[in-house]
Amino acid sequence: MLNLLFVYGTLRLAENPISQELNPVSKRLGTAHVCGKLFDLGSYPGIILSHDLKDKVWGEVLALACPKKSLTLIDQYEGVFPDPESEYRRQVTDVIFERERTPCWIYVYQQAVAGLSPIHSGDYLHYLSHT
Repeated sequence: MLNLLFVYGTLRLAENPISQELNPVSKRLGTAHVCGKLFDLGSYPGIILSHDLKDKVWGEVLALACPKKSLTLIDQYEGVFPDPESEYRRQVTDVIFERERTPCWIYVYQQAVAGLSPIHSGDYLHYLSHT
């Protein structure tokens, strides 16, 4: 099973309880980006993937020691269920990490974005520090 996860939102925050659970069983490999657009959903962001190379969302790549267990935990946190009405879906996509395309798991927002505020910087941590 693929053991790399791209995190772009609240899972990047050290005080997040799920991040605290992941820290002992994962390793932060470094900064990466994915082609997408980031939106403010209130107290967390959501990403919509894009094919436009100008659309960049910044985050980090985590190597999961026990991917099945960790992804199950994150699925519960993100509200991912075998239901098209779920807010997010987990999928594999290529992220740019160390100048190379690297397949990673990512949680993609799957609801309508009309009326949501875009996060133009594509960096949730930067956005939080300026709001």
